Amino acid sequence: MMQRLWIPCVMLALGMCIAPVAQGQLITNLERTNSENGEPQLVAEGLEVGGPVFVDRTHQYIVLPESLLGLENAMLANNDKVDPDFQLHVTLERSATLYLFLDTRIGDNNGDNPPALGGGVMQWVIDMGFTTTYEQIGVDEKDTGVPNRWYTVYKLDVPGGTTTLFEQNDGGSRSMYNIAVWAPSLTADEPRPEDGAVDIPLDTMLAWTPGANAATQDIYFGTVFDDVSNASRANPLDVLLSKNQDANTFDPMGLLQLGGVYFWRVDGIAADGTVTKGGEFTW
Repeated sequence: MMQRLWIPCVMLALGMCIAPVAQGQLITNLERTNSENGEPQLVAEGLEVGGPVFVDRTHQYIVLPESLLGLENAMLANNDKVDPDFQLHVTLERSATLYLFLDTRIGDNNGDNPPALGGGVMQWVIDMGFTTTYEQIGVDEKDTGVPNRWYTVYKLDVPGGTTTLFEQNDGGSRSMYNIAVWAPSLTADEPRPEDGAVDIPLDTMLAWTPGANAATQDIYFGTVFDDVSNASRANPLDVLLSKNQDANTFDPMGLLQLGGVYFWRVDGIAADGTVTKGGEFTW
């Protein structure tokens, strides 16, 4: 029997944990075939406690593993659960981890155990190579504010392009599966100081987590947002202060003044020279 460790996760809904930043547009297209139910939809806010589960139900996510918060996700139609030839075509901009949420009752109608896959029940999940994360998602299907349906989370690393998922078709009582995706950021994130910080000391050192494909980095720093945003190697606008650096830090010594407003940007440079423009940070 699975142990329901949902209390710490519910605490996330009360603001006691910090969710990761929502992913960018990894999913470039969603298409389902062999179904006349509601069209699948992307959730702009990312996966969050209190967020909707299906396009044709009012179910809400109540318990979410912290690792999934903020991820780009989709809503399917719960009525698709009985379509025998259902297919979902997920097109991704680049390689990513695809998460699959499965009703724990699938296969044996026992909600206290993980889904019983195989033997004619969603064999494609096994054949494609999905593996369980052992994490659970709790959903409120009855508008009670507490989880009364549980899902087990599976994952699979997939390439960019289109990945096709297939039918559930395991009885009308089991809720339809859903998906989310994650991939390492191609741009620098987790800036230090935090974006929008105030009262920064004059001896502050800039730091960040580099983008996934960055072999080296270009650092832009200045007091005019448009200059920092629009500058490039071809047109540095006097704000390209470090080029092809390995370190994930930059010291703006001598450039800071009390009360000043500053903007900075980190571009990732791949081993083949491809430049991925970063977002702008400020304090």
